[in-house]
Amino acid sequence: MELRELKNKILAQEALSFPLLFINYDNDYLIKSYIKKIAENNSLTIKEIESIKEMVDIESGMFKEVEYLYIYKLNKDDNLSKEQLKDYKIILIGDTDRKDSDIDRVVFNKLENWQIEAYVQALLPGLDNREVSWLCKNAKYDIWRLDNEASKLNIFDKKDQSTILLAINDDNGYVDLNELTIFNLSNAIMNKDMLSIKKVVEDIDNIDVEGTGLVTILLKNFLNIINIQTNSKATAQSLNMSEKQFRYLQYNQCNRYSNEELFNIYNFLTDIDYKLKSGLLEMTNNQLNYYVLSHIIK
Repeated sequence: MELRELKNKILAQEALSFPLLFINYDNDYLIKSYIKKIAENNSLTIKEIESIKEMVDIESGMFKEVEYLYIYKLNKDDNLSKEQLKDYKIILIGDTDRKDSDIDRVVFNKLENWQIEAYVQALLPGLDNREVSWLCKNAKYDIWRLDNEASKLNIFDKKDQSTILLAINDDNGYVDLNELTIFNLSNAIMNKDMLSIKKVVEDIDNIDVEGTGLVTILLKNFLNIINIQTNSKATAQSLNMSEKQFRYLQYNQCNRYSNEELFNIYNFLTDIDYKLKSGLLEMTNNQLNYYVLSHIIK
């Protein structure tokens, strides 16, 4: 069965013949969306199973109270036929096209970027093409994240969606979607935003921040905080900074870390800086970033 035919049947709420075989080419999102709609149309409860035997046991049990739509992810050696499964409402999911199977199959190809943009445009009709493209690119075309972001915006009237998008971005509401810069990361560290730092550590291979530059900036920033936080007589003039910068650090970044934490981190960074400059420490950029960030959040 072609995907378009399945879609039309679902929209028309036509009866579907089971079993069905969904071939998944990196398109979990669309498959789950279709499964959810099929279950709704047929008043079924979705039930993921680890084996066919589990389904048989449930169906033959005395105390079965609900009708299930069974979901089973095929193993490499599974060889199931239509005859074996004809009495069950079940959808099989495989990651290779099993053309030798006699079960009606539907292929879910990986979504192209233009298809994802079209989907977001349908969810958010108040955004123009440029705004949709911006949102998709900054979310790296991750449809799960885009669906989540769209759910925040589509509660607003169509004519207000563009304005709300801009307002959220101006308030750094999309800071986790925007391309990370060394200044974003250093600010997160100085503000002790552990959640943001942990996200960076988890996605370290995709972070484009120059490690030695990060060490240099953090050394300067932590020294400033130490001088202000540990010395009640410190002034903007004594630290050779503007009054505005002094007040910002004093009211926004001081007392995030204890004095002990500040000195430990600063000594750690000083040691790293010395070893880097003297050639005693050799690391790739990602290794250096991971090493520094892991020490800060431990």
